Amino acid sequence: DVGHRYGPNSPEMGNACREFDRDLSDWITKARAQAGGDLSIGLISDHGMSEVTGSVDIEDSLQQKNLINGRDYVGIWNSNFAQIWPAKAPINKVEDSIIDLPKVRSLTDDERKEWFGEDLAYGEIILATEEGTVIRPNHFQGTKKVRGMHGHLHATSLESRALAVFLGPEFGMAEDQELEMPDLFRVLTPN
Repeated sequence: DVGHRYGPNSPEMGNACREFDRDLSDWITKARAQAGGDLSIGLISDHGMSEVTGSVDIEDSLQQKNLINGRDYVGIWNSNFAQIWPAKAPINKVEDSIIDLPKVRSLTDDERKEWFGEDLAYGEIILATEEGTVIRPNHFQGTKKVRGMHGHLHATSLESRALAVFLGPEFGMAEDQELEMPDLFRVLTPN
């Protein structure tokens, strides 16, 4: 919650990380003592956190074109993705109403299929915000302002990346480097 509320580069996040580091260090010391010193530990985060610098109101943009959620389309607004199923309104009218939104783009058919498969259960139109932009209001935070968010489609900032740390004799050696999740296999495979 600290990352969402204050952002990844905030003093509050720094304090939370230092507190977590102290607690984790204490836990590792105790675990190694109980295991006789020979202990392997792997820590993997599932995401990082990007700094939020702006927001976009997708539903308001559609209402300005006289498209009403629940009547002309069904829309679900996540923090950084929007899923839209046109109902009465033709799909091109919905797409034309959102095409000029700043820092938002519609996934291509190929991207939608890669991420969500052929099934349209995730939306006939799927919008993704650029890193640093969130949809507000949305179904998670409502109208509450956040300063950090994860899950952007093409996040590139260092703090947006997941982190993995492996300690102990059971893990192969790897340099500090950027890895894709499948590349972790060689680190996780015992010597």
